Amino acid sequence: MQVRRIVNRVFSSNTFVLRDGGIAYLVDCGDVQEVSNLCEECVVKAVFLTHTHFDHIYGIEGVTSRFPDCLVYTSGFGMRALASSKLNFSRYQECVSLIELTSLNLRVIREADKVLLFDNVVMKVMETPGHDKSCLSYQAEDYLFTGDSFIPGVKMVTNLPGSDKETSEASLEKIRACITENTIICPGHGGMVKGKSIQR
Repeated sequence: MQVRRIVNRVFSSNTFVLRDGGIAYLVDCGDVQEVSNLCEECVVKAVFLTHTHFDHIYGIEGVTSRFPDCLVYTSGFGMRALASSKLNFSRYQECVSLIELTSLNLRVIREADKVLLFDNVVMKVMETPGHDKSCLSYQAEDYLFTGDSFIPGVKMVTNLPGSDKETSEASLEKIRACITENTIICPGHGGMVKGKSIQR
């Protein structure tokens, strides 16, 4: 499995592309053209959302238009937030339009769920709310996709509607417990970081 990072134009959020042969999966979804360039000869099977703030979801319609069978995985709260410009904050951004749910194949996932990606590669799900009620983190092989629940060297933002400081601290402990020297942390903003560089 290869993992590539795209830095999106909105708030420099990250989209991660997981590829093996002609199959690809995304973690979050921003700039569609960049995704198309990386996945020119691939079929995008699914998008895994770390949370449903607009800067991590605004490319979903474009991807699902190109790949109509593409699934979109999110939490129960994320399902609601995708349909609400207030909950996903897109109403405050002129560059982002509300997502049309009719074009999506939505799936709700929960703590400890597992999704088979490629042969012997499983995406494990962790509920990590705090930054937002919709927050999920994912682990596949040595890669840990944390969204905005954990950005190495950055204090988690917990002053937004839907944020909770105490919950975020519990989620941070859960994430840190998964980090080993070989873990590659893939946050919602900023570069990928090796676990051995994280101070415990």
